[in-house]
Amino acid sequence: MRTLIIIPSRRIVRDFVIERDLASFRVTEGSLSMAGFERQFREHADAAKRHGGAHRLPVAANAAISRLIVVAYRLMRVARRITTA
Repeated sequence: MRTLIIIPSRRIVRDFVIERDLASFRVTEGSLSMAGFERQFREHADAAKRHGGAHRLPVAANAAISRLIVVAYRLMRVARRITTA
């Protein structure tokens, strides 16, 4: 997938476009990040809950976003298994 990035400038340099991939995200089965991501996000949510004090809304938002990230990682894992099978 190609990414088109347009960087407007307000200085002496003219605007320019970068027409190439600048980064990519890979899911490597068996890596530490993939093996323990669910536990890492669970620990993160627990720490936020313990130290969030009276900030219930930000703690709840943090927990919801963490759950969404875990779901996205699981979907990427499934997609990788399907495409490499």
